[in-house]
Parts: sequence; structure tokens; C-alpha cells
Amino acid sequence: MSNLGPLPTDFLLSSHCEGTLDNVYFVDGSYLVQGNIDQVTCYPNGYAGKTEQYYSPARCPSGFTQACSRTNRIDVLEETIQVCCPT
Repeated sequence: MSNLGPLPTDFLLSSHCEGTLDNVYFVDGSYLVQGNIDQVTCYPNGYAGKTEQYYSPARCPSGFTQACSRTNRIDVLEETIQVCCPT
């Protein structure tokens, strides 16, 4: 599992993606699971759609504001999730 680091601050969400990415990353049981990998056009440049990688800590895309956040930990894996709303 590779942490690609924080989402880029200049990450722009295409208008066709708004409302489709309600949970990008989540923890399930004892391992990290990444959701919606088939929507690679809705992720930052360089995203390859692999379940072995994730971005953390999370950041809201440009034009969005953080509504809430949560940090999940399982053993040595840690991820920070944010729920973002349009500004």
C-alpha cells in the first residue's frame, strides 16, 4: 500500500465529477480499501486507478470547502478523509 501524499492543493474537480465521489477512500476491516477507481478522470493528474495507492491527508479540491474530516488508523496505516461541499 503506497501513500501518494496529500492531494495537490491545485486539484481541480471536473464539473462532470461533482456529486459522484461521495467516498473516495475508506477503511474496511483490517485493510485500506479505495473506492471508485473506475472514475480516474475525477482524480488528480498522475492517478493510475490502482487499489495499492491512496492520497492522505485529504484536501478539498479547488472550489470546495471542508465540511468535516476524520482520521482512520489500522496498524501502521493511517488516512485522513474529508467530506467537501461546493463553495
